Amino acid sequence: MKIDFSSSSRSTRGPVLLILRWIKTLYDLIAYVLCPPLCYSCRGHCPFRVILCQQCEESLELIVPKMFQLNNSYILTVYAVSRYTEPLRPMLFAKYRSDPAVIEKLAELIWKKSVVSLVHVDCFIPIPLHWTRQVKRGFNQSQLIAQSLSNYSKIPVVDALQRVKKTEYQVKVEQVDRRCNVKGAFELAQFDFDIAGKHIMLVDDSCTTGSTAIEAAKVFIKLKPASINMVVACRAL
Repeated sequence: MKIDFSSSSRSTRGPVLLILRWIKTLYDLIAYVLCPPLCYSCRGHCPFRVILCQQCEESLELIVPKMFQLNNSYILTVYAVSRYTEPLRPMLFAKYRSDPAVIEKLAELIWKKSVVSLVHVDCFIPIPLHWTRQVKRGFNQSQLIAQSLSNYSKIPVVDALQRVKKTEYQVKVEQVDRRCNVKGAFELAQFDFDIAGKHIMLVDDSCTTGSTAIEAAKVFIKLKPASINMVVACRAL
């Protein structure tokens, strides 16, 4: 005699799913009370978990690119979403708290709000951290942004730079000394990508005086790329 277990299985599945949904609802309610969803910038309550509330995201004041003369042949253009102020400025400090979700939101804003998606780019090159700083944070924010931009655009990330000098945080250095702080900080790494004749885009989270951008960009001049540019979430100048 054959016993059909399928009907009994179906009869118990409904109550089990109902209990699981009730547990999830209870968990979400407790999480909402203990850790309510707040905007990362204004700290206002949000109906659901987002990094920036709609009002803060719509308040972004978009800015035009900034150019730096590298030599007679190259001009470095720095593309940014907004200035080094609210609502993006608080998000930059997420790297000190090892919060990659906020950094990925910065990458999304870069792709959607800046003009970088309209620029000819052959590869993204993240600005590297010194290895001691990367171990402390657990990630390189520039690498995360570059990878997210690569996912959006299908343009490759090339780890062509290495940081050979442990520098002081730029925000802790007087503006007149920032160029000296990063001088000689970067060298070419070993990589398998032909830079010659290519449009390369350096990637960082912010640009303050431009010292880091210029120092990193100059490393590539001898490789004769078609252009050297940079994209950041925000810039101070």
